[in-house]
Amino acid sequence: MSDERKGLPSASKMYRDAGCSGNRILTASLKEQGFIREGQGGWKPDKDCQEGLDIHASLVPGREVALSKSAQETRDECDRIACSVVDEFFGRVVPIIIAERRFWYTIGETRFFSGQPDRVYINSERILDINFKSGRGDEEDAHLNLQLRTEVVLLKHAYPNVKEIGAAIVQPWVTHKPEIVVYDEDAMQDALVEILEIVDRTHWVKRRTAGPWCRYCPARAFCPEAKTLAIKYPYSVNVEALPVGQEGADVLEKVIIAGNLLKDLKEAYKKRVEADPGCIPGWHINTKRIRRWKDTLRAIETAKAYCGDDTVDAILELPFGKAEELCETGKYTFEALFSDLIEYTQTKGTLTKRK
Repeated sequence: MSDERKGLPSASKMYRDAGCSGNRILTASLKEQGFIREGQGGWKPDKDCQEGLDIHASLVPGREVALSKSAQETRDECDRIACSVVDEFFGRVVPIIIAERRFWYTIGETRFFSGQPDRVYINSERILDINFKSGRGDEEDAHLNLQLRTEVVLLKHAYPNVKEIGAAIVQPWVTHKPEIVVYDEDAMQDALVEILEIVDRTHWVKRRTAGPWCRYCPARAFCPEAKTLAIKYPYSVNVEALPVGQEGADVLEKVIIAGNLLKDLKEAYKKRVEADPGCIPGWHINTKRIRRWKDTLRAIETAKAYCGDDTVDAILELPFGKAEELCETGKYTFEALFSDLIEYTQTKGTLTKRK
């Protein structure tokens, strides 16, 4: 998979780059060494995440995507709220719509960063940038959101004559009345300076800082700072005096991040042991050979014909770990009657410490 961002900063990653300038240099180094594949995002979408991706895809005008009933309801509500935001921002003007187009900030032939707004509405003087969120988690306020701010900078760069740009996060599960933050030309210039400073630091600052932005970082399993965060927080909290209020919220956020990082570290070590079985003393990949019926109906018929109706349930359980309980004669008879009805598969294996 190729990286359409060309390894450069992007709007969706600007929050991470602002919190940890050194992540880009580390990621580029790991890609060069082959530890991270080109275009690898560092995470695999689970069921809920995949549903969110499908909802986003379906919100592109003219694109049809099969959705579940609940996902379709979320998608329709996103569209309805977006239309209400458009009416509020433009009045009766019918704007041009641009969806899922990647914009680049360039100077001459040199590209610096990019962004791909979910939906952009344009008329002769104003632009509205809408970012869809299908989840239930609270999002940062629109006026603080670095992804939206970066997209505003990119839209101003693409349409230099525009006087105002509005930006909003449409997230039906959080609010039906999203905030619209409006950038005038002075605010757009301030945003440009801020984003360029963040982007500039990613080119030369190697210092890394672990935090919430580690969640989707492709380098997190190899990052010393992320490892320190993962190991530190689960063991440094005094359970007899757990903090509450904002301090408690901060600690809980770090514990959740640490848990995710520990999971990533174990997966990285599993891959290392798979490639070099002796590299970690005392640890190995434990796989299991699983037996299962290829044809359950034939197995039932054979059991009834040779062993009687009252033995069917017991015999059907034998491939699933119980055949070892049979005596030698029983094993021989079982294999003779049922061997052609059983197939064997191998588990992917887990990283396990040897006893």
